Amino acid sequence: MSLTDEQERRVARELNVYDQNVTAYRSNARELRKRLGTALKKDKRIHLHAVNVRVKERKHLEKKLRKKVATDPTLRIEDIIGVRVITYYRDDAVWVEQILHEMLWVHPGSYVNKGDMLEDREFGYRSIQFVATMPWVSRDVDRLPEHMRRMIQVSSLSPAVAEVQIRSIIEHAWAETEHGLQYHGVTTLSRDLRRRFALTAALVENVDEQLIAIRDEVVLERPGGTETTDNLAVNLQRIIETDRASRALDRRIADALDLPIVKALKHQREAERAVMIAGLRTDDHIRAALAEQDGDLGLRMAIVCVDVDHPLILPDAIHHEIDEPIAAFPGIGVYWTALALLHRHRDPVWSFSSVSEGRLGEYTEVGRYLMEHPEQSALSIRERYRTQCYPPGTNTEMPHRLHLDP
Repeated sequence: MSLTDEQERRVARELNVYDQNVTAYRSNARELRKRLGTALKKDKRIHLHAVNVRVKERKHLEKKLRKKVATDPTLRIEDIIGVRVITYYRDDAVWVEQILHEMLWVHPGSYVNKGDMLEDREFGYRSIQFVATMPWVSRDVDRLPEHMRRMIQVSSLSPAVAEVQIRSIIEHAWAETEHGLQYHGVTTLSRDLRRRFALTAALVENVDEQLIAIRDEVVLERPGGTETTDNLAVNLQRIIETDRASRALDRRIADALDLPIVKALKHQREAERAVMIAGLRTDDHIRAALAEQDGDLGLRMAIVCVDVDHPLILPDAIHHEIDEPIAAFPGIGVYWTALALLHRHRDPVWSFSSVSEGRLGEYTEVGRYLMEHPEQSALSIRERYRTQCYPPGTNTEMPHRLHLDP
């Protein structure tokens, strides 16, 4: 494609910025790899394979600029420095992401989880990526308050900016192979090739999941490898972040309630408390619970019981920020599924500070009714429940019986 004179000048200006900063790109890339490698290796939860960093070559930048200049007026480039964190297990991404968010300033709107783009029955490339600023490079804004520093938009081609990707070693092998095949110039694949690609993607995802399952079995069979509360918290987070059934249920609940999904640590703590009080002590217990009623139990329970006027969508939650959004959260499916199973087992040691005894008594009755009447519409049960339940915010300790039959 031929460019106009003005477009040629824009490309030339951008390449000049690159030439002026190429030494800084290389120096900052080395420092980024060093810092990330040191921090990730210290975390014993992470099984790190490699931290790879590269600086985009000038010829590749020029090719990208020439392609973008005709379609993107901003011509914003933020991947001159690229870092790829590769772990042995896919669910290690939870801890890698946590550390990277603490070390870097993640640019709002840049976060992408490729797995979220796949439909429930789809398989394919799953990776986390985002653009971030290295705070130790941006010394000119160090004196500003933290919230203001994060709002500053660093200039295009800045040596302080890097694109970050997090992958498992299996995802990495698949992505690199798939990328290499695309360079052969085939734009349209036959139906047979598309099916074979889909089958291979499913096999790749299954390998990741089986490796995680094998690792967990090995850990539990080691001397002293019994389930503990700490292990449960770690494993629950991994299920919430990576398990296909859990993530799909979260999305179905969010869609049914017309709510966005927002990450928040306090929400996971609530999910953790729910599985403890319901006696779901292991991964197998949690996954078996998620499969109840063909995976619909948590959805039906949420439809009946959720109060969508409350920021935490937990009716009796007392402490919350005024500006906190009304939203679903990762793990909402696990949370409501666990509460729906309280009629099977109620651990007397555990209790909620955010949900009263009276409300838990209601949830026990609703969960039992849902299990006994899978054919009844959750909306019709909700209508009957709302006329009998305690008003939202009621912090009563007095349990009462519901009458949910039509």
